[in-house]
Amino acid sequence: MLAKRRNLDISVNYEMCKECGGRCCKSCVCQYLPLDFDCLEGIEDEIETNYAIIDRGELGGEEFYYLRIRNRNEDLTSPGLLLPHDQIYLATEKTSGQRGCMYYKSQQTYYLGIKYDEWDEVALRNLTNKQLNDLFSLKIRHDRRNFKFQSMEKNIQDYLESKAEFGWGGCLLGEDKRTGGALYIVPDYKDGQIYCQKPDEMYTDNWDKPEHQEKLVKILSKRGIL
Repeated sequence: MLAKRRNLDISVNYEMCKECGGRCCKSCVCQYLPLDFDCLEGIEDEIETNYAIIDRGELGGEEFYYLRIRNRNEDLTSPGLLLPHDQIYLATEKTSGQRGCMYYKSQQTYYLGIKYDEWDEVALRNLTNKQLNDLFSLKIRHDRRNFKFQSMEKNIQDYLESKAEFGWGGCLLGEDKRTGGALYIVPDYKDGQIYCQKPDEMYTDNWDKPEHQEKLVKILSKRGIL
């Protein structure tokens, strides 16, 4: 279980996050901070409940252990799991370089030629039959090729259901479950571009300190991994 973290108002800017579209989220997984946990059991619980995994990093030529969120290839509920089931605590060489966070959902832009952002149910209901036929022309052709003949109402419902599922993106975790490395990121602009800053905690309370290494080594040793 994660510790209660202090709430930083400067790190909350949902509009900027939406505009960014998750550039960092798509390129790397988030790191936990030692301050995310009150006790060793909290770290173990986060690992065993499919959120965290221990990985190896390097600083000044020295290897150290740190804790990060799992990527998609480390999902304990997935049949394609790339970790041995007796080693769910430590990332393997096959998974440590993977960057697809299992808790980030990518936003899709189009539904058979129709932009998700441009249409909601009210806007669709205000269109004429001809406008609807033009808008759904690609879907209608697609259905006909597959010998499906649906009413326009069904086309609208199919689109709305798809939009609800795929037409949005972002972190699937609430703020109470996000890692400190994500929770404290400060969104900002620099030269008109989105420029997010890493939290001070990332530099002042990192896992490479001996007292934090001791905790992670203890977890791995207890499972016979080290």
